[in-house]
This record gives sequence, structure tokens and C-alpha cells, in this order.
Amino acid sequence: SIDETYATFDPTPLAAASIAVVYRATLQDGTPVAVKVLRPKIGRIVATDLSLMLPAMRTVAEQGSDQAAILYNYLIGLQAQVAAG
Repeated sequence: SIDETYATFDPTPLAAASIAVVYRATLQDGTPVAVKVLRPKIGRIVATDLSLMLPAMRTVAEQGSDQAAILYNYLIGLQAQVAAG
């Protein structure tokens, strides 16, 4: 639970985006942390979007586009981050 993990947890978001919300908190040992909370069902939504985008980006990257290769690598990282929850 939040009370067991954090000594303090500020319910006011520090930042918010389409994928997650970030909050300030303090661990029980006093260490300040940022807590990223993924929006409900965002993993499934992003996984679907990535399954559509990744093959196209890979194809364009394989044809020599440096920009597509950079974007492809970014999307792979995003996929791993969302999969990790």
C-alpha cells in the first residue's frame, strides 16, 4: 500500500501526460522520489499502437533512414518500459 511504501505522498501531480502521472513522495528512509503511475489500460493501448508502428519504422530504417532508425529504437524502448509496467 502507499502508506507502507512511502512516508509521504503528495496527491497533487508534479507532471501529467497522456501515458502517466508523476507524483512527489518520500520513502520510509527519507529518500525523496518521483512516483510514475501509468494511466489505467495504457499498456494495452500503447502495445496496440506500437504493434502497428514498429513494422513500418523497421522497414523504413532498414532502407537507410537515420531518422527512422532513431525513432524505431525509441519505440522499442517505449515498448519495453510499458511492458515493465
